[in-house]
Amino acid sequence: MVYVNPAVTSLEIPENSTSDVAFESYKGGKSVASFSNGDLVQHATSLWDNHFKDAGEHPVFMSLNLETPLAFATFLANNANH
Repeated sequence: MVYVNPAVTSLEIPENSTSDVAFESYKGGKSVASFSNGDLVQHATSLWDNHFKDAGEHPVFMSLNLETPLAFATFLANNANH
């Protein structure tokens, strides 16, 4: 992702709020599940507190749209390197 100076362009990184929908799943054309940014943060915090905190690990949680080059490259890199 590239951030461009607003003086050069009107493009900028959008602000996210806790209630924004980050993930939505459909089956048969109907929404069956959705998670907000806040839901994902709570889950990540729970994983850290219950599984990783004492192991000395520092996981990074990223939510990316696979249609973007960064997300697709990240997805491929994670799959290739487990």
